[in-house]
Amino acid sequence: MGKAGWLWFAFLAAVGGCGGSGWGPTHAQAPQPGGEGPVTRPATAQATAPLEIVERRLAADALLVRLSNGLTVIVSENHNAPVVCVRAYVRAGGLFEGEYLGSGISHLCEHLVAEG
Repeated sequence: MGKAGWLWFAFLAAVGGCGGSGWGPTHAQAPQPGGEGPVTRPATAQATAPLEIVERRLAADALLVRLSNGLTVIVSENHNAPVVCVRAYVRAGGLFEGEYLGSGISHLCEHLVAEG
């Protein structure tokens, strides 16, 4: 599997960790620029605890969405070309690992990025 394949795998694993509920009919209209700040709304009812979604406009073309499981997604649309670009950033390293320092998460991320 090439570098692009591993990046897709990492992206899909991160999205899959959301429980999949972010893809359903829970989408509400995003707040307009200059609006009233963050909007919190519950996702569709499930057997588990509801997923809280916080939306905030960063700029006229960027939307920040933070899920209750800690996943942060920034969406910026650009319709100049019929392509999609996905970037994934992992908060890994001694600064972010805290009590899990030395567990190998940083080392795994390093190999996934470098080796592809």
